[in-house]
Amino acid sequence: MSRFVLVHGAMGNHRTWPLSFLEALRAKGHTVEVLDLPGQGNDHTPKESVTMQAYADKVVAQLKTHDEPAILVGHSMGGVVITQAANDFVAGGGALAQVVYLTAFLPRNGQSLLDLAGTPEGQGDQVQANL
Repeated sequence: MSRFVLVHGAMGNHRTWPLSFLEALRAKGHTVEVLDLPGQGNDHTPKESVTMQAYADKVVAQLKTHDEPAILVGHSMGGVVITQAANDFVAGGGALAQVVYLTAFLPRNGQSLLDLAGTPEGQGDQVQANL
């Protein structure tokens, strides 16, 4: 079975993921890990320390907790986070099974959320995924 690491979006926390969704994945034998990004949910990182890099670092730290390559899933703004985290993790020698953008922003590495917010719908790169 697979290991899933789920990353919530802006103004969210680990409870973004419905319990029924988590239970359904676990019932199929998957391992499911959720976390709170810095400054959100149960994470008490001071606001002045919250950065996109801090978000990515938290996700990388979670990915490092097990050797099994994860399916890294980002929701909404979590798409920006997982792009940076995936890049950092793989550059550091880690391995991922897959990166999934669930109704999420899909940036190129180095592209900010602000960059994406200014892009009109329907323009830009087309992405095709085989899931």
